[in-house]
Amino acid sequence: MNYQGVNNFSLSQLKEKVILNQVIGVEDEVFLLDESFYDLQLFNYPCRIDIMLAALCTKGKMKIKINLKEYEITEGMLALYTPSNIIQIDYTNNFNAKVIVASTQFMKSIHIDIKNILPLYMQVHNQSCQALDREYIQLYNKFFNLTKQIIQSPNITHKLEVVQGLISSVCYALMDGLHKSNTIDTRLSINQNMRQTLLFEQFMTILNDYHQTERSVGFYADKLNITPKYLSKLIKEISAKSAAEWIDQYVVLEAQTLLKYSDMTIKEIADYLNFASQSFFCKYFKHQTGITPGDYKKS
Repeated sequence: MNYQGVNNFSLSQLKEKVILNQVIGVEDEVFLLDESFYDLQLFNYPCRIDIMLAALCTKGKMKIKINLKEYEITEGMLALYTPSNIIQIDYTNNFNAKVIVASTQFMKSIHIDIKNILPLYMQVHNQSCQALDREYIQLYNKFFNLTKQIIQSPNITHKLEVVQGLISSVCYALMDGLHKSNTIDTRLSINQNMRQTLLFEQFMTILNDYHQTERSVGFYADKLNITPKYLSKLIKEISAKSAAEWIDQYVVLEAQTLLKYSDMTIKEIADYLNFASQSFFCKYFKHQTGITPGDYKKS
């Protein structure tokens, strides 16, 4: 049977459903949202969107959940989002932000050194929203305004290439800003070669695609053409978390979201997540969380 899980939206659907004015963007790969020209009803329920996003709050307040973790975003705070995350907005109060949205294909095209940017990637998983120092708030605003000026200029013919360079610079600047705010550990990138970091990125991409049905480390190792032992060792060294722990984290988050926000029964969720039986799913969930699915659903 087919069940309705967490909604997934594309970049084009985001533009159609959220943006209320003319898009400031280039080639449907990257665009900017300035101040309050967007409709956030899409986010009333948990969903995933196939985008990368950075949003700096310039006014007001927003309560948001990313991977069921609650954040209150106020002026001067930065929110970061990647496609693997589940997002929901609880409420906004006079909220304005400068938002940079990029397709996953665009982010791949800018050829950021994965080894250097890995700490920022890990930070998004661990703490998606935090305050920036004044220096980096000003820097973000300058990058945002310059990118907007480039996109809107009628005299620049290589807009995509220029914007690629600017967005790459933004990523490195944000990593520095978060490091100086003591919210990011750059040691994560030490002693990792390019092949290892590429394998980590590929593992996370495959995990995002298959976690609803596959929980075996061997499955992901096969996809990467390496042994389960090597995959486990590699992921642990890079992220301080084993491959099995990453898999469990994704599966449990999906289950928690479905239990809280869908109309699916526990049996339907067990089927949707490819468990052999409802009983096996309940044992797995309680082992991971310390609470039964039924009790979690009621909490």
